[in-house]
Amino acid sequence: ERPFTTKHTRYNGNESVTILFELKEGFLRRTVSSENDGLSGVPGVFQKYILGNLEIWLLSIDLFFSYSYDQWCSQNKMANMKVSILVINPNSSDSMTCALKNLLSDLLHPNLSLDFYTAPPQAPPSIDDRETSDISASITMQSMLPFLDPSYTNPEDADYHHPYTAYLIACYSPHPLTNMLRERTSAPVLNIFEASLLHARALALPFGIVTTGRYWEPVLSKATRDYFSQSNPEYDLGNARDFVGVRSTNLTAIQLHTAPKAEVDQRIIYASADLVREGARVIILGCAAMSGMEATVRLGAQNEGQNVRIIDGVRAGIVLLEGLIRARHD
Repeated sequence: ERPFTTKHTRYNGNESVTILFELKEGFLRRTVSSENDGLSGVPGVFQKYILGNLEIWLLSIDLFFSYSYDQWCSQNKMANMKVSILVINPNSSDSMTCALKNLLSDLLHPNLSLDFYTAPPQAPPSIDDRETSDISASITMQSMLPFLDPSYTNPEDADYHHPYTAYLIACYSPHPLTNMLRERTSAPVLNIFEASLLHARALALPFGIVTTGRYWEPVLSKATRDYFSQSNPEYDLGNARDFVGVRSTNLTAIQLHTAPKAEVDQRIIYASADLVREGARVIILGCAAMSGMEATVRLGAQNEGQNVRIIDGVRAGIVLLEGLIRARHD
């Protein structure tokens, strides 16, 4: 995230032109170039993704060569297309939604926009069990119909919303709203539970989940096994070493931000350390309200002499959905 410079030499017959690039404040800018190369002063297309402790910088190499930025854009439609993702908080706590806005702002770039939606006041303020999950799904689905109905096209109506290219449900569970939305839209829909498991599987390291109330320990354990066994019936995650288990802080999602910070930190540290003692080398934040608490999880692991990779399902979900959209060929 600090400025640096690099050189690129382009060959044109016997002539070579050396160009100096500077990466600063999120854009690749050409600082030295020939006068007629068609790209002078044009920002590059670049994105940063975080995978555990690894930073991946993606740069559109095509921009370095032969033609102008406008020509490049017209011939690279998928890379240049605008992706709009709606992040849905299916509980009624607007404070959680506001926290996510701030924590995800570094993922934004000119071709990615994030909007945020909080369930209506009738929805539960925290999703802590099956009952509150079902209630939140029903209320949120009903309130989101204007987002999804293609026949609803009156921009002057206060309830009108432009369609989104993808939807992310910010509840760490196999939330019933996920399938409800998939039945109503052809756009990709993920919840942060699914996104985190896909990320963990790609890392191929033993992983565990730190979550909120004790209710979620058996529920998330079963859901994790079910999720992988559905995609590969021969893979019995229950007997595999990859999944260490789920550890609870015995706090609700709201209490993560309202209880004394020292108490919250202590509970997260203890749960994280317990997973590490059981062999976890990847720890998943098992609640959207835990976004931003990576340092506390890491401290728990370090207390056991280990450095771990930490997966935030909300961030993983944004990156996965954007990739799905840009990889389409329809």
